[in-house]
Amino acid sequence: MKHSTEQKILGACFWIMFLIVAGFILFGFIFQYFFIDVVFVLFLFLMGLTELIYELNRKISEKEYNAAKNAIQDIYYWAQSTHSFAKDIKSKHERRLHSFDLKRAELHKKTETIEKIFGKKLIELENKINKAIKTFERDMDMLERVEKIAKTLSEERDILKKLILNVNKKELETLKKIKEKGSMSTKEYREAFGVSPAQALNELNLMVQKGLLKKQGKGAGTRYVLAF
Repeated sequence: MKHSTEQKILGACFWIMFLIVAGFILFGFIFQYFFIDVVFVLFLFLMGLTELIYELNRKISEKEYNAAKNAIQDIYYWAQSTHSFAKDIKSKHERRLHSFDLKRAELHKKTETIEKIFGKKLIELENKINKAIKTFERDMDMLERVEKIAKTLSEERDILKKLILNVNKKELETLKKIKEKGSMSTKEYREAFGVSPAQALNELNLMVQKGLLKKQGKGAGTRYVLAF
């Protein structure tokens, strides 16, 4: 701002001196009267003033150029520093992302391994459970068969006990015949043992009361079958 004011003052002085010199020369031409020494001094002063203004402008321009150059250099250094800083940040970010990708890949691999192991163990456990269920069902079936056999043996034991305690020889022979034929009528019983119709009916009814026989049908068509 100070240099600009000085430049304006010197410029004004230059034009004032230029007008004074021009006025002396014009006065000389008009009145045929020249002050050579004064004109010469004014001319030299004007030249010196011109040179001073030129030098001042040059210095001002040089100073402004240097200031602009320094400013540009500062901007360049700042931009270079900013670029280096941004590059470092980008590099660190890329390394961080790369590390994150590696960790994510490692975690994914571990997860897959765990899933495979867990899936294999789950299949093995499921197979063991199915095997245990089948074994249990087989054991239950076997237990049911054993219970049925035991029940059958118990029933047969009871029947045998009844036969031993309550059945006489004639009744035992009757049971044997009915087992062979499947059933027996009163007439067939009478013919087999040679008894009267009334005796055959009484003996067969007695065997029904003992639980050895069961009646099937009514009247003359009645037949007797084993009750066990």
